[in-house]
Amino acid sequence: MSNLLILDPIDLDPGWITASSAAAGFPASQLANPDPLVIWQSAAGGSLTLDIDLQADTAVDTVYLGYTLPVSDATWEIRGATAAQTTGYLTDPGAVMMAVDDLVLTEAITPYHAFWTGTERTIRYLRINITNTGTAFEAGVVLAGKAWRPTWNHEWESGRSLTDLSIKERMPSGNLTVDTRGIVGDWRWTLGDLDDAEVRQLWAILKRHGASRPLLVVEDPDDTAGLNERLHYGVMSDLQRFSRTETQKTKWEFTFEDWL
Repeated sequence: MSNLLILDPIDLDPGWITASSAAAGFPASQLANPDPLVIWQSAAGGSLTLDIDLQADTAVDTVYLGYTLPVSDATWEIRGATAAQTTGYLTDPGAVMMAVDDLVLTEAITPYHAFWTGTERTIRYLRINITNTGTAFEAGVVLAGKAWRPTWNHEWESGRSLTDLSIKERMPSGNLTVDTRGIVGDWRWTLGDLDDAEVRQLWAILKRHGASRPLLVVEDPDDTAGLNERLHYGVMSDLQRFSRTETQKTKWEFTFEDWL
């Protein structure tokens, strides 16, 4: 088990994102929209490429492709190139940042998410190669950037909960009527023993995002069973004060609301 991870993603412009295939009305540029229901969809299945031009050499150690609709044996691979290397380097074997991996874990529940974190690379051009045979592929979110991790992991008693937005009413007859709506998750956790530098880093992240601008929070980024469910794309829903427990130590509680 690894320490939790918070990705403060690079702010992507729609014009920076292109794909080798896109269905009419579903261009890859829509992945810059924070709403995962505004999707990119390929025109057909097969081998696909999703390209992002970060405009300048940028440190990247985490990539997330969320709310995907892949076939069961779909795979993905991440490649990167600096401004000096140009996009031509993306076809070089040395451009591979992550070996080919499955997009779908056998135990995962929908929606499916693809996630990679690893050695930091300085790149301008980011390419995601996708193999999705037989049917069109779609995704709702793409994020990239450098993740923040605490020195000490979240404390015990952190956990998920669910909110059912359906409206239930008990009729005078005793019958139950239900207006079925969505069910969304959240995750609450506490970070203890944060030093002053970590508090400043977290404060900067929260100041940029507040409770309305999306982030990616990962309970445990290890590529083990249940990773799909440990990935949370959404917003902070409860901005608590941090408190000092020692001269150089503070404690902070967080609640994160899944977007969908």
